[in-house]
Amino acid sequence: MNYQQVLETIKDRIDIVDLVSERVPLKRRGRNFVGLCPFHVEKTPSFTVSPEKQMFYCFGCGAGGDAITFWMKIENLDFNDAVKDLADRLGIELPKKAPRGSSKWETYHAINRAVKDYFRDVLLENQRGKTALAYLKKRGLSQETIRTFELGFAPGNYGLSEYLEKRGYDPQDATALGLLKKVSEKTFVPVFRNRIIFPIIDERGRTVGFGGRALGDAQPKYLNTPDSMIFQKGKLFYGEVQTKREIARGRKAVLVEGYLDLISLYQLGIKNGIAALGTAFTDFHAKRLKRWADQVVMLFDGDPAGYKASSRALERLIRAGLLAYQGVLPEGKDPGDYLTPPDAEALKEVIATAEDAVLFRVRRSVETEGEEKDIKDREERVKEGLGFLRLIRDPVRLDLYVKEACEILGLKREILYDIIENSERKYNSAHNDYPNRSGGNPRNGGPWARKGTQRPYLPGKQMEDAEEVLLVSLMQCPELSHEMKKGDVLGMFRNAALRSLGKNLLSEIETRGTVDASRLTHQLGGEEQALLSRLLIGAHQMREDQIRKAFSDGLRILYQRNYKEEISKLDAEIRETEKSGNFEQTIALLKRREAVKKNYQNLIQHHKSR
Repeated sequence: MNYQQVLETIKDRIDIVDLVSERVPLKRRGRNFVGLCPFHVEKTPSFTVSPEKQMFYCFGCGAGGDAITFWMKIENLDFNDAVKDLADRLGIELPKKAPRGSSKWETYHAINRAVKDYFRDVLLENQRGKTALAYLKKRGLSQETIRTFELGFAPGNYGLSEYLEKRGYDPQDATALGLLKKVSEKTFVPVFRNRIIFPIIDERGRTVGFGGRALGDAQPKYLNTPDSMIFQKGKLFYGEVQTKREIARGRKAVLVEGYLDLISLYQLGIKNGIAALGTAFTDFHAKRLKRWADQVVMLFDGDPAGYKASSRALERLIRAGLLAYQGVLPEGKDPGDYLTPPDAEALKEVIATAEDAVLFRVRRSVETEGEEKDIKDREERVKEGLGFLRLIRDPVRLDLYVKEACEILGLKREILYDIIENSERKYNSAHNDYPNRSGGNPRNGGPWARKGTQRPYLPGKQMEDAEEVLLVSLMQCPELSHEMKKGDVLGMFRNAALRSLGKNLLSEIETRGTVDASRLTHQLGGEEQALLSRLLIGAHQMREDQIRKAFSDGLRILYQRNYKEEISKLDAEIRETEKSGNFEQTIALLKRREAVKKNYQNLIQHHKSR
């Protein structure tokens, strides 16, 4: 079985509804299934799965594709690994030879492996790493811990470029990975210089990126490789290879901010720590963590910035359905400061006695520091503390929180529920997060979706709708490709993504005589792929006469727009020539205007008669 046959077999044997249901609770709605999108936070379901078309699309964030695309996104895998995962589930043996196009992925991973080895060897076996190694040991890290996390050191010289070239790697590839920077036609210099290096390993054990901490006063203090084909820092944790199994075993994680924080916990025997990659803790992080844990202790730096960061993380943890606890460190302290034996026990005690993070904020809202606050200030702090309760969707859990909050604040339950409802209204207003927002929004609901309905004919309000309708008509009736080509219809499209998708559809029809959406999906870029999914899910199957009527209406609107624009332009030119007294040029422009008008009338008449 060749690789293409494997893809076809996977698509034939995996039902997308069953696959998505493993990660997203779905409910049937008409011909489709809907649920809360796993790729962004929402309250009203806008994530749609079509069993008929074997596609998914989120009308909230625009994610879309087929079963393989879903598995890539939900598991944070590249295409080849997603195919391997799904093939293994079905007991399908993959061909030994990788498909064409996978070589770039392999090259990037190979470069990162080589660079990791280079940095590690400099730290542990080279005189140039002596200062960095001394710094790490002074921080309390053991040789075993340094080797476990494969720490390294980027020296201040330009040796990395030469090292890679000697091993046959193209410096342009290393530049794409953010490891080298091109400074002249043939000169590349390292991005990381005089920095301790933290290799970033994905869940499959592959080195996908690097973090670097400056030695000395260089800025920025921390530097990460940029996102690339193989690395998205907003979707990965640091240390997950070492700690994921322990987190899953106890269903509990300790969330910290930095590389050294995580490594310090691990050396202390706290092996269920996890850290984001120097970025804000994202919704994707929270949902991914939910796969391994039910409880999370937030152990952030003990300063105002650390508290704010933990509050932002708390929102995302609650939305993901995780129970969150607040570990409180003294101001100016971080987990990396607790590596000596007496301090280690103190840190373990902080984790063991962490307070529920929501109630911690409610309690903190009524505590005053220094001089007494006025009533208005105290009122705002109470409302801020209670604001987190609006995120809790489980009614039993919410009621328990309200009961505890009433005791802390000395307020009646009715008052607390009013505050929570007002907080939710303010949040919804600020984020335009109203019920049914995707169902009633013509831009989100597909070319014929209006207030949750689907129409076979063009509403005629927005030009982008006309372009979408033409493409949907083309997919359902490939014979219309002749009409599209004959009038250079795509040349009139204003939406570049729709125009590009249209070209791919015409090419598919020319090659195969029809549109195989599932096959086409993986030939498209991310935006076009999601666009194809939305158009397929957003419109229903029509009779041929309805398709041709919709296509004709779409053409009419495009022709009308072009006609109005051309006439407007000619009228402006005519006014200018009249002002300048150029009689001959004015006559020529008037004749051209009449020709444009006649051509437009002929086009409209032609489409009326069809």
